Amino acid sequence: MAEDVFEAATSGILVDDLEIHGLSVDELGDIFSNLLAEAAKEGDFTNILSPERRFYVYVILLIS
Repeated sequence: MAEDVFEAATSGILVDDLEIHGLSVDELGDIFSNLLAEAAKEGDFTNILSPERRFYVYVILLIS
């Protein structure tokens, strides 16, 4: 149902997938929170509601 609603709301509009990259879950949360605040400020949650959402945490290994 969520995908059907998104399709109806974005008919004829190209919307990028939502991808967030960070070094920790906390950083991902901060970035997403900032995206939500910006969407609220702009009054446009289109990208936030994308059914294609990806959150990536990068692990850096230090080898000595």
